[in-house]
Amino acid sequence: MYTIMREDSLVYQVNGPARIELITRYPSPEKSNKSQPFSYQLVIDNEEPITINHRYKLQKSIRSVQHPSHYYTYSGNYFINIEDGDHKLTVSANADQKYPVLLRVIKKGFKTSL
Repeated sequence: MYTIMREDSLVYQVNGPARIELITRYPSPEKSNKSQPFSYQLVIDNEEPITINHRYKLQKSIRSVQHPSHYYTYSGNYFINIEDGDHKLTVSANADQKYPVLLRVIKKGFKTSL
């Protein structure tokens, strides 16, 4: 399930060590063969923001029951490793985009080797 990034930032509390995967898509009300640029910012523990830029074509097989007339891009994936301890992740969309970015966050643990 995706969360819609609007004006307000999304804040996640994460306990590390962990590998975080940010999966994003961008909507378009029109069918287009052009790549759709979109971006968002990630801040970890009030450090310098990381701007994540994607540019993907629309994936014709992805549709929404809530918005059947919209199309969505291929997913943009970004991975980040979080060190041991408690951390705050803040994710925010860029205000100059025409549509909101859709976000899914997945936390994975690190596998230990013997």
